[in-house]
Amino acid sequence: MKIKSITIRKSKNIVLLILAGLVLLSCLFQYRDLSFLKSFPVEKYFSMLSILLLSVYLMESQYLHHLVYKQLNRSKTKNGLSRRLIFFSFLFSSFFGDALSLFVMIPITLDSLGKEKNCKYLLVHTLVLQLLAGEIGSFLFPYTSLSSLYLFLEYGYSFLSFLRISFIFFLFGGIFLLPYVLIFKEEENAVFQGNFRESKLDTNALIHFSLFSLLIFLSYLRIIPILLLFPVLIFYTLIFRRRIFLKLDGFLFLFLFLILLLKESTYHSAMLSRLFGEWILAHETSRGFILSEIFTRLPASVLLSSFSTKGRQLIVASILSTIHPLALNYSSIMAIVFLRRAKLVNLKLFLLHYLMVHGQMLIILLFLAFFTGNF
Repeated sequence: MKIKSITIRKSKNIVLLILAGLVLLSCLFQYRDLSFLKSFPVEKYFSMLSILLLSVYLMESQYLHHLVYKQLNRSKTKNGLSRRLIFFSFLFSSFFGDALSLFVMIPITLDSLGKEKNCKYLLVHTLVLQLLAGEIGSFLFPYTSLSSLYLFLEYGYSFLSFLRISFIFFLFGGIFLLPYVLIFKEEENAVFQGNFRESKLDTNALIHFSLFSLLIFLSYLRIIPILLLFPVLIFYTLIFRRRIFLKLDGFLFLFLFLILLLKESTYHSAMLSRLFGEWILAHETSRGFILSEIFTRLPASVLLSSFSTKGRQLIVASILSTIHPLALNYSSIMAIVFLRRAKLVNLKLFLLHYLMVHGQMLIILLFLAFFTGNF
């Protein structure tokens, strides 16, 4: 485990060094006086960091664990347990994003269904559908993924305007998910009941999360300025909730900063504008989707927004690329890490089932985007 953590830390450092190198390289050719720093999008940066802060407060409260354990104890069959696990993955991701939802739900699945006998295939099927449900659930709102949030802010969409784009994919994705969920037959599960441990609810952290969520939501509606709100929240957390402050991911803070800095440093490059502008012109969705699948959604969304005025197409590309057919997105890699640690699932079987189900769903959603004029 120590070797793995060192490897992950080195990988993160390499990513940051590459981004920093690209920023410096662009400065040499474009802005030797660093004048582009004046146009750094501080509001967007603070808005995205606020999501990270809220995530830590929510995890600290243990509210999601508390809610899930109470509901799952009512399951009387293995199949019923599986459906509840998938449902909560979908529900949580709809409001909190797929990464946070799956970070909570996959360990719970391994701790419950993973301990039952004679359900190896049901466990694999459940885990794959949890990933898919989490990804589809995160389509709906802009704040459930950093790439969607950035595009939402960059192009000045209202919540209603964003929902007009995302809802059709959320709705049909949920409908197409149902046959996969209902494919297994009922079977008795007398052994399961009482298998869950108690989860202690941190009411104080939950109150802070609820209050801060309301304030940040008002900032998205342009009622409260995020430039004023975020420093106050960070300062309050540092003084009164230092344990939460220390849990904030410094890598993501720096990663977001460098991505936005790279975007600003390349924004006025005539060569890049001509190269990428011509390449994605009238093909924003398809080529944005391809780049997002290769380089992940956030970097692709941020950088392509410099060369296109078509926010709708880039949002659709970001939504579609949430599902990665080769299990190379963040949520899939996180799930694989959990499965390797638990050693309860045959990874080859899991990946084979993942590729089949996710490939089918991605094809369906690509056709949906094409026939609704979004591709």
